[in-house]
Amino acid sequence: MTRSGHNITDVIQHVHYVMIFLVSAGSNAHGQLANGTIDDSHTFAACIFKDLPPGCRIIDLCCGANHTLLLLETGDGIHELWGCGDGRAGQLGPDWVEPSTSFRPVMLNCDGYAPKLISASWETSYVVLACPGQRDVLISMGANDFGDLGVGTSRSAVDFHVVELPCNGETITALHAGQHHVVTQVDGAQLVGWGLSRHGQLGEPKSKVAIPRIISVDGQIKSFALGAHHTVLLLTSGHVVGLGSNRKEQLHGLETSSDVRLVGCTWNGTYAVLGDQIHSTGSHSKGQLGRSPTDPYVKLPQNHHLKKLACGTEHVLALFDVVDGDPEVWGWGWNEHGNLGLGTTQDIRHPVKIWPRDSAPVSGNAVDIWAGPGTSWIWVQ
Repeated sequence: MTRSGHNITDVIQHVHYVMIFLVSAGSNAHGQLANGTIDDSHTFAACIFKDLPPGCRIIDLCCGANHTLLLLETGDGIHELWGCGDGRAGQLGPDWVEPSTSFRPVMLNCDGYAPKLISASWETSYVVLACPGQRDVLISMGANDFGDLGVGTSRSAVDFHVVELPCNGETITALHAGQHHVVTQVDGAQLVGWGLSRHGQLGEPKSKVAIPRIISVDGQIKSFALGAHHTVLLLTSGHVVGLGSNRKEQLHGLETSSDVRLVGCTWNGTYAVLGDQIHSTGSHSKGQLGRSPTDPYVKLPQNHHLKKLACGTEHVLALFDVVDGDPEVWGWGWNEHGNLGLGTTQDIRHPVKIWPRDSAPVSGNAVDIWAGPGTSWIWVQ
């Protein structure tokens, strides 16, 4: 049985109370879509917020297996952490006893510090806290199955853990998590990682890394992305470096790429954006490469400028600025939970437009996109 949660039209009519219009689709067994139900949603439904302050905007969103974190900025410029879904492993802080089917604040009680960056692995959450005049602080919450917490192998019941990084930088500038490994960048330069690394996704040696270690890289890092067992680094030169497993050919051909401006990873695939073309490599069992076997590039619509790529576990969303038109979101890949919002559960092997949908009761302009484990998210204005 599937339900769509609150009707989108109802939310639009009360937008002056909600302020943020965020829609989601896909897997929802623990309420991680925040649509008021615990049923999968095969079409995009409006998310519900509990006592949302006025004038908020979304800074970032990330997803674990069954939980979602949302970083908001209020109209007063204050950063707040919100969450929904399953928090029984502690991934949503100490106040979460039962799963929540709506977004509500995550209380960290860190005097003087505010959340700046967020990420999530399977059942673990990561938050970078910032305070004027102080070094950034990185905390972890939740499960520690493969050293995910970054504090050793202890299974302490402490509400959250401070992750000690092996470098002297002041500012944490990037943070991304895969299924069970994490990489963070300090002062825009040094990379540090921890978690599962038996395939070398955190460099050498290949082993579990329960305490953060420095990842040695030749070249300056522009951005990076993490899959289940691999890590992809985009250098400022436009070249790409791959670490970890190539069992599904998720690193195939990356070393020959140049002039790359964006990278993304599904669990077993890699996506390198060159101009407005997307080179995809890796597993194609669910259509997640979005192309024919003889063409290395995803076939995309004409007169569309790629603004952002969002990779879920095995599906992909792409946000486009359209020449003489409104922004559009296209998607492809694994769709077992209806996570592409098309009203079906059939996998999609080539890109299709998923927003705006002609069949939707109302629509709006897509501002940003995110994807998680069988889930998709669109911020609409």
